[in-house]
Amino acid sequence: MTVVIAAIATHTIPVIGERAAFLLFFFAIIQTAFWLGLNPGILAMILSLIVVNTLVLSPTSIGTYDVLILNTAFYLSSAFMIATTNFHRRSTAALQETRQDLDYAQTVGQIGSWRLNVQSNELRWSSQNHRIFGIPEGTPLTFETFLSSVHPDDREYVDRMWQAALRGEPYDIEHRLIVAGEVKWVREKAVLEFQTT
Repeated sequence: MTVVIAAIATHTIPVIGERAAFLLFFFAIIQTAFWLGLNPGILAMILSLIVVNTLVLSPTSIGTYDVLILNTAFYLSSAFMIATTNFHRRSTAALQETRQDLDYAQTVGQIGSWRLNVQSNELRWSSQNHRIFGIPEGTPLTFETFLSSVHPDDREYVDRMWQAALRGEPYDIEHRLIVAGEVKWVREKAVLEFQTT
């Protein structure tokens, strides 16, 4: 479909047919390979070569040698784009699978994970951490959001221990949470990473 759209645009819009046909077909090939995979990407490349030769190169007075050079360059560029796009698709799928495994393991183990950027005060939680704290995913999180979930009698202790951790002391504490009106006990550990610039 993307090749058909590129062919129609190349044929009906003169400025594309004259100057940007190759770019349009490259875009069609990338989109096909990205969304549909390796084999559809290769098919899009072959169809694009046929259309480019029929609609763009044949009507011109380009010599056979130049046509061969353009076809070779188009083929090699397209093959490279398809290969890199396919690698990206496989890497993304593997990453998603690993993420699902981690989420499942955290759910079974009732363990959450979190990451706090102290400079921007941006807190990111795993799905299980959201469930533990009873805060819906997508809720903007900060250190203060976390602290507001802590039992009021434990907040000062948790904050004091966190400030000590920022000075280099270990952060391995137990405290209470208030989740949906109920008290829960949690254990928290943190490994702080300090960036040196």
